[in-house]
Amino acid sequence: MFNPNCAVDRVKNHLAYKIGSCVLNNKTKKSPFFILLFKLYKIKLEHYKELKNYQIFIKLFPSLRYPKLEECHDYRECVKVKFHLSYMLGQTILEADKNKFKGGYFRLWHDIKQVNQEYKNIKIFLQQYDLIIEKLNNIEFQNIDLLIKNFHSVFYILNFHKDYQEIINIIIDNFDYFLNNFDVIEEWLLSDDFNEKYKKISHPYPPLLDPIGLNADNKINYQSLGGGILLGS
Repeated sequence: MFNPNCAVDRVKNHLAYKIGSCVLNNKTKKSPFFILLFKLYKIKLEHYKELKNYQIFIKLFPSLRYPKLEECHDYRECVKVKFHLSYMLGQTILEADKNKFKGGYFRLWHDIKQVNQEYKNIKIFLQQYDLIIEKLNNIEFQNIDLLIKNFHSVFYILNFHKDYQEIINIIIDNFDYFLNNFDVIEEWLLSDDFNEKYKKISHPYPPLLDPIGLNADNKINYQSLGGGILLGS
């Protein structure tokens, strides 16, 4: 039974998770494709009907509005639901439907194959980086999408610097910031300057961003970083 005070239940009640679960169940039962389409259509209609009814309900009884996910006792567990194949698959299908007039469904089969491969890689990724699993308990829910979106590049950086534990620790300790500013950080961590000035000499305090570039154009404010980040020298 759905519990609005349970974060895991709330996330599993997202349309993406419902759609993905239905597809996986249909694959297990080997039901005809037209039955799957009917089920998906029905799930979508019922989901939006529930949302509409909820909006009407909380207008009448504002005090019964669901608590924020972050306030639920199992918030840390719900974050990991976004890594479930059901959720990832559902998001891909919903994205195809959103872009149906731009060829979304023509790419769907390819995208589903890619999601399956990404899911396998993510399982390996999480097994190899136990510290990140611990940090996922504190990662902001919306940033899980950023991790999945940039998964291959994140995985590459962590493997590329696997012998430079200092920068790995800084990335893990500031994982939300790392994801939110990924493009700029990626460029710096893969640069020749970072390699020469920090990695080659195993500098004990490597910066997550280029200090020179930061001073030049102030793209990112270092004061917004969490503890443990130094500008380097």
